[in-house]
Amino acid sequence: MDALDQLRTRLEALGPLGKDLRPRFEGVARRLERTERRLAGFARLNDVTAALARVETTHDVDAVLDRILGAALELSGADRGLVVVRDDASEDGFEVRAARALGRGEASASDQQLSRSLIRQILERGEGIVTTNAQEDDRIQAGASLLALDIRSVMAAPIRSGGTTLGGIYLDTRFMDRTFDEADLETFEAFADNAAIALSLATSIRERRMLYLQSVLALVNAVEAADAYTAGHSSRVGYYARGVGQRLGLPSDELERIAIAGYLHDVGKIAMTANVSKPGALTDAEWDQMRLHPVHGERILRDAPALAPILPAVRQHHERWDGGGYPDGLVGDAIDPYARMLAVADSFDAMTTDRPYRAALPLEHALQELRDGIDAAYERTAAEAFLAAFEDGDLVLAAHDDRGADAVDRLRNA
Repeated sequence: MDALDQLRTRLEALGPLGKDLRPRFEGVARRLERTERRLAGFARLNDVTAALARVETTHDVDAVLDRILGAALELSGADRGLVVVRDDASEDGFEVRAARALGRGEASASDQQLSRSLIRQILERGEGIVTTNAQEDDRIQAGASLLALDIRSVMAAPIRSGGTTLGGIYLDTRFMDRTFDEADLETFEAFADNAAIALSLATSIRERRMLYLQSVLALVNAVEAADAYTAGHSSRVGYYARGVGQRLGLPSDELERIAIAGYLHDVGKIAMTANVSKPGALTDAEWDQMRLHPVHGERILRDAPALAPILPAVRQHHERWDGGGYPDGLVGDAIDPYARMLAVADSFDAMTTDRPYRAALPLEHALQELRDGIDAAYERTAAEAFLAAFEDGDLVLAAHDDRGADAVDRLRNA
């Protein structure tokens, strides 16, 4: 028995006097209970908001929206929840981007039904709404969907950032023993403010990442425009190198780096004055120029902090495991791990591509050349990973007709 129940018992023992004091006591008790609920709600808010703290490391907006929804369900105890993002081009003015029903993970199509009139209200007014009985609330056009789902209590709050409504969070319950009130809404609106920060950060990270990828592809296109005979070569090397990384079990962030290193490994050719793609043998002067393109590439990219992890690979992708490569004549473990993968990928694509001075080698011939070069031209682990990936079908001979492919999609898929 808690303190309030004990006081109620004592009031009953006072007889008529206790009866007269009972209404005043119940008013105080309700205020105390509401205060306790607010305090408990904000305590839960501190706990569940921690789930959003890792958002600064991700550009996946949908993953952030799903994390927001999971935290909202945990905070509120709702049976069902949805997160919508504002979309002025759509008929409703919003799009459902995350949905979940309690105990069932991702919601089904029926679980995505909601009061669209209520969502439009919070998006237009920028204010939260709560009702203890959705079936009888004039603000909500319940319609067949909410009636069929037997929705009882509904709560929704806008996700706002810098005066702009980005979207909203919608929650509901189906049982009268768990209804939302103004105290719940107060806590929920505070949570929605934190969710807005998380969503804004993720959106900003995604936009910066897309700008970064587009900048990378602009450099790739410049390289390929300067060397017509190897158009598509950078894309293919990125694909092959990423396949080696996957075979070696590299994490996703490293796979992205090795793919981008493949895309940019020949960027130094922009700075070359000699035509090294001409038919026939190179002169000594042209050969000296060609050997410098990894150095030029490192110099071109070194002022971009985001590309710092791949600079050694760009400079070293023509180094040989036995020390016979260029530009620095590095030997063995002195060669960057990404550069070891690029060396295999770059050589294989060169062998399987038509050149002015020779036709492409057959696939099996090129693969055998790689086998023969292990421990001399190529590091064993990288070369064997490439060969195993081809043998298992994880890598295939890349198409040589991707000049017209969408640039950003090419990089993402590589």
